[in-house]
Amino acid sequence: MKLEKLEETVKNHTGIFNCVQIHDEKNMKTVSFQHEHASPIFSEEIPIFGKLRDFYETFGSLLLYSCKKSDEAAAYIGTPGERESLRADFNDWTGGLSEEEKRDYLPDWVNTCIVVGEIPRAGNYLLMATNGAETGRIFEFEHDGFEFIDHAQDIEEYVYKMLRPDGSTLVGIASHMRFIEGDSRSQWWIKELVTNDGYVVSTEK
Repeated sequence: MKLEKLEETVKNHTGIFNCVQIHDEKNMKTVSFQHEHASPIFSEEIPIFGKLRDFYETFGSLLLYSCKKSDEAAAYIGTPGERESLRADFNDWTGGLSEEEKRDYLPDWVNTCIVVGEIPRAGNYLLMATNGAETGRIFEFEHDGFEFIDHAQDIEEYVYKMLRPDGSTLVGIASHMRFIEGDSRSQWWIKELVTNDGYVVSTEK
């Protein structure tokens, strides 16, 4: 079933990042963002748990906080057809572990999870568990430290949380976006997110 409220929210959600230059915070700039999505996909082969089928009947794919000038984004939920390549990329991080390391570092549900997306250019992946008590939940695999961060009970909740991030989530977004344009070497840190519905959140405590 199409997630009509989520679709309307995504399509109407815009805003800016207020940024400071890394190592030279007196310099500031504003970066506009938008969310990009593909046409819906209807297939009975898409699992129903975690609202995954509902999501794809709403968006064929979803790129959150796309900043075209620097070719960056905060998160990407890929099409069903991209699952195998996403899984292969994720496996590159885990395939070299010994059996003992797998037992120490990997949750029980990892072998059967669906890799639904990624954090662009970060080497981090969005995973949906498909068995056990975690079925349908969205986790982010953070390759630095092999952390599995529990983000949401399903993919709909994950998108809503990304559209209205708290300070900790915004720090996570800022950690992977640098807004480098053209030949410039200047890198920028998100200080504040301001959305068109009046929501403001900062990376500063």
